[in-house]
Amino acid sequence: MRKITVIMLVLSLMVSLNVFAFEFEGYKWGTPMAKMKKILEEKNKAPVPLDSGRGLTYNDVIVGAPCVISLYFTPMTKLLAYIQVAWSATDIGADVRELIQRRNGVPYYYGDLKLRDFNTQFRWGQATGERIMLDYRYQQTLLSYYSGDYYSKYQDELGNKPENLKHKL
Repeated sequence: MRKITVIMLVLSLMVSLNVFAFEFEGYKWGTPMAKMKKILEEKNKAPVPLDSGRGLTYNDVIVGAPCVISLYFTPMTKLLAYIQVAWSATDIGADVRELIQRRNGVPYYYGDLKLRDFNTQFRWGQATGERIMLDYRYQQTLLSYYSGDYYSKYQDELGNKPENLKHKL
């Protein structure tokens, strides 16, 4: 029975991760917030605005475990820029890492290289493109998925351009 459960968990995560690569819940990078809210409601999700007003959050089950999904949008134009999935336990993290690694190769960042075998922080992707970050420590597993173009737009709209940061020092 345990073996069947593990196989089902792995298969459902593989399907979920393939969705992350191009779309998630039927939308794509740059989807407007209003459209995203409508899509989620049509799927019987209950999206709630984040306190910052820059996103939506809702509860779901991914890879057989309950999680909180947060969608972040560019501050002014309200276009989808990044997604975070948070599980309230670390025990799923190694399985998520293994599946992402199978699909995307060896991560380029391992955190403290001296502790590589015990590390719980991983990164995939390039700074200019889509990025995946996985961190499973402090009693939670956090998977973040960023669109290079829209995340840059998100930072620009926040005023976090390098030339703006110099003046804030």
